[in-house]
Amino acid sequence: MKTANATVESPRKGRPRPIWWIVIAVHTIAWGSAAGFAYLISWHELGVTIGLLGLTCLVSMAALERWAERRRWLRPIHDISEQVIGLTEDLNREMNEPDNPELIELFRAVKEMQGKLLALRESEAARTDVDTPFATSGEIEAFNPMMTRSGAFDPPEGFYPDNGDAESAEMINRLDPKTLYWIDSSPAEQEFLGWTLSQLKEKSFLEIIDPEDRVLAKTQLLAAIGKGEGHNLLYRIRTARQEVKAIELHLAVRYGRDEFDSQPRAIYVKIRSSDMTKKVRAERELRRRTKELIDVNGQLRRINRELESLKNRYSDLYQNAPALYLNLDARGIVVECNDTMLNTLGRSRDEIVGQPYISFLIEARKPMFDAWFEVLKTTGYVELESRWVKANGEVIDVWFASTAVRAADGTFRYSRSVGRDVTTRRVLEAELRDKNERLARANIELSRKNKELDEFAYIVAHDLKEPLRTIIAFSDFLEVDCGDRIGDAGQETLNHIVAAARRMRSLISDLQTLGRAGKVAGEFARVRLETLIERIRADYAELLRSRHATIEVIGELPELWGDPTTIGQLIANLVGNGLKYNSNEHPRVEIEALIPPPDETGGTFVTLAVRDNGIGIDPKFHEKIFELFRRLHTRDEFDGTGAGLAICQKIVEAHGGRIWVESEPECGSIFLMTLPLAAGIPSYLEQSN
Repeated sequence: MKTANATVESPRKGRPRPIWWIVIAVHTIAWGSAAGFAYLISWHELGVTIGLLGLTCLVSMAALERWAERRRWLRPIHDISEQVIGLTEDLNREMNEPDNPELIELFRAVKEMQGKLLALRESEAARTDVDTPFATSGEIEAFNPMMTRSGAFDPPEGFYPDNGDAESAEMINRLDPKTLYWIDSSPAEQEFLGWTLSQLKEKSFLEIIDPEDRVLAKTQLLAAIGKGEGHNLLYRIRTARQEVKAIELHLAVRYGRDEFDSQPRAIYVKIRSSDMTKKVRAERELRRRTKELIDVNGQLRRINRELESLKNRYSDLYQNAPALYLNLDARGIVVECNDTMLNTLGRSRDEIVGQPYISFLIEARKPMFDAWFEVLKTTGYVELESRWVKANGEVIDVWFASTAVRAADGTFRYSRSVGRDVTTRRVLEAELRDKNERLARANIELSRKNKELDEFAYIVAHDLKEPLRTIIAFSDFLEVDCGDRIGDAGQETLNHIVAAARRMRSLISDLQTLGRAGKVAGEFARVRLETLIERIRADYAELLRSRHATIEVIGELPELWGDPTTIGQLIANLVGNGLKYNSNEHPRVEIEALIPPPDETGGTFVTLAVRDNGIGIDPKFHEKIFELFRRLHTRDEFDGTGAGLAICQKIVEAHGGRIWVESEPECGSIFLMTLPLAAGIPSYLEQSN
């Protein structure tokens, strides 16, 4: 009869599984084909993704098949083992027939064993007239061979005979149930661990467990021993070669008793080990790849969302850009355009896309299309101005530029063109040209009239001064020749006439000076203030000596950029006013350069201050003193025409600056003005001057 042991040990080898392999083969071909097809059409990332998904599916199917196969065999065998162990307590116990047809032979062997044990017990009872509830030592000896044959129990001795038994090629051992020290080990396990049997017997099984798994392993092994069995226990171990391996354990406790034991006791623990290193690494790699795949899928989804958002943004930018976008194919047909072009021409997309470009050109421009389109195909770029006709018949001016897009062989595929409606710009340009022409004519006329006015002013001033000179000269003659005959009243009248003539001459001179004050363009140069002030000291030398007055410079004075003559006149007028409108015993005028306010001068101007200790000016007159011929005092108090400060303001404004005063009565005055610095002037302007 075929033994149950053979049936148990080789069920997987003896039963073919064509269905699983057909399913796995079909899935492999399907996933491989999909991944290869995606890779061939340049979807490399999609091909890799499909390949990884296929690999995940195949590994999952293989794991599922292994789990199903183990479930198919281990649970029925476990049930039979439990029933066999139960026979040690009650030989009359009924046994349930397994559903698995492959284990029928094993079940029959166990039933045969049960029958023999019952017969043996009945014979012993007949001799002793005692019905023992438990098996005797003799029964145990008869029980052991049957248990060994069925694979449910192994004999204490001869655990691994050297007769080529199949178990010697598997990793199987026996451990002491209390200490977990080795009792026996198969050759395959010794070779796998790298220790001999004698070396293993000196070790506890926990010693080869990786320290990180040792506490868990001890807890699980003791729990399994207490329960009688344990399955699918996975731990990391270290071999004699210090290699880290992963093993899966299936253990069963072997029980027995002798005539002195009232209850069965655990004799040893039988452990069947499997090297799961490659599987664990494969699963770890699979988890890593799966995580990477999940991350990649997440990145792909994020990239797709970003691409979709970018597509929408660029689509909106293309459709609503303030430019006319269109594409022309090799025949000059419009293949694409944006919404701006549709709105500009007042046409629908069907009225433009698919129509020839010349359909919305004015008649005069249509004959020119072939020439410039051929230039575009040849050179790859063309730019021109054209005139288009809108749907309502209105003609617009369009600036148009096209770039050729070529195929790999260099042939023309289509043009990428952009246009801009410049109708309003052309109208404004025409108006601007017309206004410029009129302005140029007006400037010419104004220049002519200014020249005539200057000539007239010179002639009038000359003609007005001539009678004044005659009046002054003949008044002097009259005073010399007839002074003793005209009396005191006549002498006073004559003095009034001479004074009035001289004032009129001063007014005419001041008017001429004021007219020249604003005409400094083209005469700018570097102006050294120290030189100007030395010249002013020389001009006012007699006044300085007679009035015991001083002109002082505070700090260093920078070089200015302007007209030296008018700037010299500006400083002289301010210094002269500071000396004239001064009642101190020792009049003093100070000149100082102040740091300019950046927001007012932009860093190219300097603020120049002319400070005196004179009579001062009431703040309500600070603006009026710069008006022409504005006087705050009588001629008996101070002489002059009142045009000096107006001339100063004219000079400062001609240099792009401004002038103002800070003063209080009897507290002196500070005249401040902003003038251009020579340091901020480009070199080419200096060379041109």
